[in-house]
Amino acid sequence: MTGRGNVRELNNVLERSLILTDGNFISDQDLPQELVQDVPQTEGKAPFQSLAEVERQHIQSVLNYVGGNRTRAAELLGIGRKTLYRKLKAGSSARESG
Repeated sequence: MTGRGNVRELNNVLERSLILTDGNFISDQDLPQELVQDVPQTEGKAPFQSLAEVERQHIQSVLNYVGGNRTRAAELLGIGRKTLYRKLKAGSSARESG
């Protein structure tokens, strides 16, 4: 799963990992090697982002994909336009205060 994947591929990887894991959590040992080898490891900092940051980046990627068309972005994200506007507003105020 290198480069641009799709949701179906990600879903398949996660389902497989859930089946193969011995515990309640998926670790890097449960994921395919080609997926894990490119993850940068940082000392003293968690190698992941907050859910809010991932959501903000994903929304921005979708907006870029549709050329800034918020109605189309909301459709692709499976949310209403008002929800998208609210998330965009929350994301921008979080960046300003953070």
